[in-house]
Order: sequence, then structure tokens, then C-alpha cells
Amino acid sequence: AYVGLADAHAFLTLEGQPARDRYDKAIGIVKKALEIDDNLGEAHASMGLLLQDRDWDLRGAEREYKRALDLSPNYGSAHHWYGEPLLQLGRFDEAVEHFRRALEVDPLSSAIASDLGISLFYARRYDEAIAELRKVVQADPRFSRTHHYLARVLAQLGRHREALDELQKGWLFEGQPPDDVARRTA
Repeated sequence: AYVGLADAHAFLTLEGQPARDRYDKAIGIVKKALEIDDNLGEAHASMGLLLQDRDWDLRGAEREYKRALDLSPNYGSAHHWYGEPLLQLGRFDEAVEHFRRALEVDPLSSAIASDLGISLFYARRYDEAIAELRKVVQADPRFSRTHHYLARVLAQLGRHREALDELQKGWLFEGQPPDDVARRTA
């Protein structure tokens, strides 16, 4: 229960809640979970996420993710979250491997599937990135993040009109006013 509460506080920062306050609460809660059971892989994964996002401690986050995966090798979120610092450290093939493993565990997650697509982009595997992202669009066309990622890949390849179309879709699915979207991409 403590792990879920810590994750909820951490993810509220994505909804505009003050990050420092939420992260500080989440750190205290996940520490409590680890005091209760230091062998809980999910708690180590949450600590990794917080070290990564709150403290920018990528090495510390990696240590926690590895511990999490040693304890809970089928915990999809640990694989998913571990992919992020691996990307930031330029370890693209490892990141792709963890995103793929996360998607095996949680095949219906649009977030994981989109992050796999963007990891392929960072690895400069553009055709694979497009293929993965198009699969997500087909399965969950209203998931805006996928459209933004696909736009990034298409722009990199010089396919600017297609990239603008994807940006428009992403912004519209986020609920931005159509007139504003039209002005931004005119």
C-alpha cells in the first residue's frame, strides 16, 4: 500500500502538483515501505523513480532498479522506469531491451509501447520507431504522447507535413482548442 501511495504522489507531479512537495512526500512513504520490507522489488523500483526524477541521481536510480528487478523480475514498471535513465545515459540498446520486456509484461500499456517507440528513435532506429509508434496509434489513437513521439521521428526524417499532422492530433487529443492548434501548425 505504501508503494502505491508513493507512486501516486510522484505521478501527481505530472498533473501540475508542486513537484518538490509531492516528491518529498513520496520519498518518505517509500522509505517506510522499505523499512517494513527491504525485499519488496516494487519499493526499490519506486525509490529508483524518485532518485531519477527528484534528485537526477541516475546511478542511484540504476542501483535501485537493478535491486527491484533482482527481487521482482516480472515487475513491468521497473523495466519501464529503468529504460528512462538508460536512455539518458546513452545506453540505447539496454533501454530498448527493458522497454520491450516491460511491454511483454504489460502488453496493453500505451505509455510503455510509446516509450519503446521513442527509445528506438534515440537509438537511431527510425523505421522500427515508426512501426512501433504506428502500432500504438492503431491500438489507442487518442493517446497523445504517441502522436508527439511520432511527429519527432517523422520530422527527423524530413517528413514535415506528416510530422505536423501528428502534432495536431496530439494537441487535439490533449484537449487544446482546435483554433489554437490550427494557428500553431499553419
